[in-house]
Amino acid sequence: MRYVTRTALAVRAHDGSWLLQYGFMAFSPDEIPTSPLSVETKSILAIRETTVLGDDGSAAIEAMLQDTASIQAGGHTLQLPAGSNVFENYHGLYLPRFPGPQRLPSITITRQGTTPGPTEQPPLLTWDLELKASAKPFDNFAELIGELGNPIQAHAIGNSAIPHMEITLAPPARISRGEIKDGVLFVDVVGSPALDRSKVGLALKLFAAKGTQVQREPLADDGSWNPNGTLITGSFSSPVPDVGLIQVFLTYDGELLGSCWARDHLLSFNSRSALHKAIDSDGSFVGNFFDDRNAFEEHVLVLLSLLRLDCLSTAISRN
Repeated sequence: MRYVTRTALAVRAHDGSWLLQYGFMAFSPDEIPTSPLSVETKSILAIRETTVLGDDGSAAIEAMLQDTASIQAGGHTLQLPAGSNVFENYHGLYLPRFPGPQRLPSITITRQGTTPGPTEQPPLLTWDLELKASAKPFDNFAELIGELGNPIQAHAIGNSAIPHMEITLAPPARISRGEIKDGVLFVDVVGSPALDRSKVGLALKLFAAKGTQVQREPLADDGSWNPNGTLITGSFSSPVPDVGLIQVFLTYDGELLGSCWARDHLLSFNSRSALHKAIDSDGSFVGNFFDDRNAFEEHVLVLLSLLRLDCLSTAISRN
């Protein structure tokens, strides 16, 4: 099966038509877990829906590529505001706001010379009040933006933000599991039943449990494939003695699809901690961590990063 998820946000123009401010289309071999949404007020139209394309989605993709500046959703055909030429920016790995590890080739579409939105648009408060009174109420426009996963801030819609479309294509396979148990690596790959399994490849970057030695080699296992709903799952394994951490790379016919970190969950609580152990096996980092008393804040920032917390460094000047 093939699926496409469409998300659209439009605002009302003075002539009564809808002007697309943000559109998103994601093509995937498995259904993206999202709930449908349809909100229409006097000034705002917001739609999110998933459509089944059947076993062959190539026709839908080709039709979409014929006109990348529009999106059909909820019975509407929504266009980016008029401008000159359509500008397409290709992202070979993934959208900047979707950083790995799975590869998601994408296109961002804008129109050169496009104005952000209708002139003399209603104030943001008007949109907030309309959404509060909607049959599917939202507390404010910012909440609707968050629900849609819209990367544009609420106050910028129709003002400084240039209307644009994002189109992404999920790869035919992805890694769903990677872990080390009792010295054995286990990797699961989920993919479309139409996969040519002979073209699926797994390669490993192995970090020794002690020392800083790194090895690189293919995973020498053909795996076993089994149905998994509308998809298939390939299970692979390989003995990895004296290995503390592994970076697993998935390819299809020589093209990178994604990667993951595999570790022993009994020996480390996250991949960053396991990677630290792999490159600092003698504990010199911990032993000398607080030697410089003038860098306490920076050291705490490193510790919090190892705990997989996102932090910002604040510089304080002393006179």
